[in-house]
Amino acid sequence: MNQNSDVEGRREFDEFLSSVYLRAVSKATTPADKEKVDRSDFARETWLERVLTRSERWIAVTHTLKPTHPSARGSNLHQIKFANLGDQLIGTTQTHVAKHADIFCSSGAAYIAEAGDLARLFSVQMLGTTVREIVSGTQTEMQPRLAKILSDDPAIGSLRCRQLSKLFEPDQPRSETKAKQLYFPLDTGEYHLLAPLFPTALVHAWHNTLKQERWSDEAAAARKARSDGKSNENGYRDFPNLAMQSFGGSKPQNVSQLNSERGGKAYLLPSIPPNWVNRDVRPPRGESIFDGAFTNRPRVKELSKALRAYLFEKRGPAQNNIEIRTHRADLVQEIIDELLSYVTQIYTLAPGWSLKSDLRKAQSQLLDPYANHQEEDRLEASDIVSRVSSDFGQWLSSAIRTDESAMGDAESLQWKHELKPQLAELAQDLEAMLDGN
Repeated sequence: MNQNSDVEGRREFDEFLSSVYLRAVSKATTPADKEKVDRSDFARETWLERVLTRSERWIAVTHTLKPTHPSARGSNLHQIKFANLGDQLIGTTQTHVAKHADIFCSSGAAYIAEAGDLARLFSVQMLGTTVREIVSGTQTEMQPRLAKILSDDPAIGSLRCRQLSKLFEPDQPRSETKAKQLYFPLDTGEYHLLAPLFPTALVHAWHNTLKQERWSDEAAAARKARSDGKSNENGYRDFPNLAMQSFGGSKPQNVSQLNSERGGKAYLLPSIPPNWVNRDVRPPRGESIFDGAFTNRPRVKELSKALRAYLFEKRGPAQNNIEIRTHRADLVQEIIDELLSYVTQIYTLAPGWSLKSDLRKAQSQLLDPYANHQEEDRLEASDIVSRVSSDFGQWLSSAIRTDESAMGDAESLQWKHELKPQLAELAQDLEAMLDGN
């Protein structure tokens, strides 16, 4: 029976490697790039040798310090003790949450793609369980059988099991000044030092739930049925007033593998009193929010002024060096963050305010998606994002232009492309909103 199970385990591992190969091919954007993806690189011995040679760079975690501060070097945690919390609670101790083992690279993110494949390997069902449960310490008695699957050579197979297990070894508890630290008082007059960690496994489980509820085929069909006035056996759920945190900026892979999968986004459920309204938020006036409503915000004026001064200072041929490009990208990202924050604040206004405004069509439908816009005037969500991104690019070029540092169409297009990917997920939200109207 074990022999048949081992043969089945080998087949499941081969299927996993085939999926890794196909994923690599699908990511290649040109025929030339596709030809560079060599099938032999994904043979069992070759792939394992390449990936596990780099495994000392990686750490498997369910709670990580990295989102707190990118340079923090304190402890991380991998949760392996599971518990049933009932129907009303959710936590990392639950099996369906803790299965999302995250991986981050302790010395850079050059191999994050392979780290992602390694994380998927841990979820592969094999020998009646998962690879992760075998190597992380919960079912170590299965490791000799896993070793036979990982290599025909027993010694190499055992070594590979140990290499996989090492990713789950706990850190020596430690903290540092870049980490969040709380001193908790004790009755003895002493303190416990508490170091909160980011629950990356829990965040990813919630992210997958939200993705399923918002953008799955079933949810889309249920929303369409509602729009058409028909019944639907599945139904759907809405999650209003979500907030979003962003980690890693334009390089989410620098934080961790799961953060890269999420595009650096972490959604937060609202923790606010019911019917809360920000009385300082007023509907924008004029044809564009970039004519004053957004651009006159103090922080936006401060950031655009700082960007203009920096580009003026660094003008000339040296403007293309990596240090200048990185700092410029950071300032632009902060302006984009302010724009996303502004859009979120406008969402607190009562639906329909834009129907009496002079806003451009795309901006109106972005900022007031629940308004009863005329059907013939409605734009596709992707078109809304493209137009608003273009408006943003043109405004930013104009805002930072000087006589000595001219900004033209190329720069406007660059700023548009900086914003557009970050609005892609908002486009999906808009489609759900518009379908539900």
